[in-house]
Amino acid sequence: MLHKEIIVSKSQYETLRENAKEEEQEKILRGIFNNYDKVKTWEELNIISGYYIKEDSLKGKCVDWGTDRENRNIAPTEKHCDSMLAFAQLSQICAALGDECNVDWSNYIEPKYCIVYHKGEIKTKMSYNEKYFFAFKNEDVCEEFIERNKSLLKQYFMVD
Repeated sequence: MLHKEIIVSKSQYETLRENAKEEEQEKILRGIFNNYDKVKTWEELNIISGYYIKEDSLKGKCVDWGTDRENRNIAPTEKHCDSMLAFAQLSQICAALGDECNVDWSNYIEPKYCIVYHKGEIKTKMSYNEKYFFAFKNEDVCEEFIERNKSLLKQYFMVD
Protein backbone atom coordinates (compact mmCIF):
# COMPACT_ATOMS: atom_id res chain seq x y z
CA MET A 1 0.00 0.00 0.00
CA LEU A 2 1.39 3.39 -1.00
CA HIS A 3 1.20 6.10 1.68
CA LYS A 4 1.40 9.74 0.70
CA GLU A 5 1.75 12.72 2.99
CA ILE A 6 -1.31 14.93 2.78
CA ILE A 7 -1.13 18.55 3.88
CA VAL A 8 -4.42 20.28 4.57
CA SER A 9 -5.54 23.30 6.53
CA LYS A 10 -7.44 22.90 9.78
CA SER A 11 -10.69 23.99 8.07
CA GLN A 12 -10.16 21.39 5.32
CA TYR A 13 -9.52 18.77 8.00
CA GLU A 14 -12.73 19.71 9.83
CA THR A 15 -14.72 19.56 6.57
CA LEU A 16 -13.32 16.12 5.77
CA ARG A 17 -14.04 14.89 9.27
CA GLU A 18 -17.62 16.23 9.20
CA ASN A 19 -18.35 14.75 5.76
CA ALA A 20 -16.83 11.32 6.38
CA LYS A 21 -19.96 9.20 6.56
CA GLU A 22 -18.71 5.73 5.84
CA GLU A 23 -16.92 3.77 8.54
CA GLU A 24 -13.92 3.13 6.29
CA GLN A 25 -13.53 6.82 5.43
CA GLU A 26 -13.57 7.70 9.11
CA LYS A 27 -10.96 5.04 9.83
CA ILE A 28 -8.71 6.41 7.06
CA LEU A 29 -9.14 9.98 8.29
CA ARG A 30 -8.28 8.97 11.85
CA GLY A 31 -5.14 7.28 10.59
CA ILE A 32 -4.06 10.21 8.45
CA PHE A 33 -4.97 12.95 10.88
CA ASN A 34 -4.21 11.27 14.19
CA ASN A 35 -3.62 14.07 16.69
CA TYR A 36 -3.73 16.64 13.88
CA ASP A 37 -4.92 19.47 16.06
CA LYS A 38 -2.91 18.62 19.18
CA VAL A 39 0.42 19.98 20.28
CA LYS A 40 2.86 17.12 20.55
CA THR A 41 5.45 16.45 23.21
CA TRP A 42 9.05 16.17 22.14
CA GLU A 43 8.96 12.38 22.49
CA GLU A 44 5.85 12.12 20.27
CA LEU A 45 7.78 13.63 17.37
CA ASN A 46 9.62 10.26 17.11
CA ILE A 47 11.92 11.40 14.27
CA ILE A 48 13.74 14.74 14.13
CA SER A 49 16.26 16.45 11.89
CA GLY A 50 18.35 19.54 12.41
CA TYR A 51 21.62 20.74 13.90
CA TYR A 52 23.43 20.13 17.16
CA ILE A 53 26.51 21.43 18.94
CA LYS A 54 29.36 18.93 19.01
CA GLU A 55 31.95 18.60 21.79
CA ASP A 56 34.29 20.95 19.92
CA SER A 57 31.49 23.58 19.74
CA LEU A 58 31.16 23.09 15.99
CA LYS A 59 27.75 22.31 14.51
CA GLY A 60 26.73 18.92 13.25
CA LYS A 61 23.80 18.08 11.01
CA CYS A 62 21.45 15.18 11.47
CA VAL A 63 18.62 13.75 9.42
CA ASP A 64 15.90 11.45 10.72
CA TRP A 65 17.25 10.78 14.19
CA GLY A 66 15.06 9.36 16.92
CA THR A 67 13.85 11.37 19.89
CA ASP A 68 16.12 9.44 22.22
CA ARG A 69 17.66 10.86 25.38
CA GLU A 70 21.01 11.51 23.70
CA ASN A 71 19.39 13.55 20.90
CA ARG A 72 17.75 16.23 23.06
CA ASN A 73 20.27 18.88 21.96
CA ILE A 74 19.11 19.00 18.35
CA ALA A 75 17.71 22.29 17.08
CA PRO A 76 15.38 22.35 14.05
CA THR A 77 17.50 24.83 12.04
CA GLU A 78 21.10 26.00 11.88
CA LYS A 79 19.99 29.44 13.10
CA HIS A 80 18.36 27.88 16.17
CA CYS A 81 21.56 25.92 16.81
CA ASP A 82 23.59 29.14 16.66
CA SER A 83 21.13 30.67 19.14
CA MET A 84 21.64 27.74 21.52
CA LEU A 85 25.41 28.20 21.34
CA ALA A 86 25.10 31.93 22.01
CA PHE A 87 22.78 31.21 24.94
CA ALA A 88 25.41 28.93 26.50
CA GLN A 89 28.13 31.56 26.07
CA LEU A 90 25.96 34.40 27.41
CA SER A 91 24.97 32.24 30.38
CA GLN A 92 28.65 31.74 31.24
CA ILE A 93 29.22 35.50 31.13
CA CYS A 94 26.25 36.00 33.48
CA ALA A 95 27.60 33.35 35.83
CA ALA A 96 30.95 35.17 35.91
CA LEU A 97 29.12 38.32 37.10
CA GLY A 98 28.14 36.45 40.25
CA ASP A 99 25.43 37.98 42.39
CA GLU A 100 24.60 40.69 39.82
CA CYS A 101 22.44 38.21 37.87
CA ASN A 102 20.82 36.58 40.90
CA VAL A 103 17.71 38.72 40.88
CA ASP A 104 14.91 38.01 43.33
CA TRP A 105 11.80 37.47 41.21
CA SER A 106 9.63 37.12 44.32
CA ASN A 107 10.42 40.76 45.22
CA TYR A 108 7.89 42.79 43.21
CA ILE A 109 9.13 46.10 44.60
CA GLU A 110 12.73 45.93 43.41
CA PRO A 111 13.27 46.60 39.68
CA LYS A 112 15.19 44.18 37.50
CA TYR A 113 16.92 45.20 34.29
CA CYS A 114 16.38 42.69 31.53
CA ILE A 115 17.62 42.23 27.99
CA VAL A 116 14.90 42.11 25.35
CA TYR A 117 14.61 42.31 21.59
CA HIS A 118 11.86 44.82 20.86
CA LYS A 119 10.96 46.68 17.67
CA GLY A 120 14.21 45.78 15.96
CA GLU A 121 16.50 46.64 18.88
CA ILE A 122 18.29 44.79 21.64
CA LYS A 123 17.73 46.90 24.71
CA THR A 124 17.14 47.05 28.45
CA LYS A 125 13.65 46.67 29.84
CA MET A 126 12.84 47.33 33.46
CA SER A 127 10.67 44.63 35.00
CA TYR A 128 9.28 43.97 38.44
CA ASN A 129 7.64 40.60 37.97
CA GLU A 130 7.91 39.53 34.30
CA LYS A 131 10.70 36.96 34.15
CA TYR A 132 13.48 37.17 31.60
CA PHE A 133 16.51 34.94 31.44
CA PHE A 134 19.05 37.72 31.12
CA ALA A 135 18.22 39.94 34.10
CA PHE A 136 20.43 42.17 36.22
CA LYS A 137 20.16 44.10 39.47
CA ASN A 138 21.82 47.19 38.02
CA GLU A 139 20.82 49.03 34.84
CA ASP A 140 24.38 50.14 34.07
CA VAL A 141 25.64 46.56 34.22
CA CYS A 142 22.82 45.48 31.90
CA GLU A 143 23.66 48.23 29.41
CA GLU A 144 27.36 47.33 29.49
CA PHE A 145 26.51 43.64 29.02
CA ILE A 146 24.53 44.55 25.90
CA GLU A 147 27.30 46.75 24.49
CA ARG A 148 30.08 44.23 25.09
CA ASN A 149 28.09 41.23 23.87
CA LYS A 150 26.02 42.68 21.01
CA SER A 151 27.15 40.05 18.51
CA LEU A 152 26.27 37.12 20.78
CA LEU A 153 22.93 38.71 21.67
CA LYS A 154 22.07 39.09 17.98
CA GLN A 155 22.92 35.43 17.51
CA TYR A 156 20.81 34.48 20.56
CA PHE A 157 17.79 36.48 19.37
CA MET A 158 18.34 35.19 15.80
CA VAL A 159 18.67 38.69 14.40
CA ASP A 160 20.75 39.32 11.29
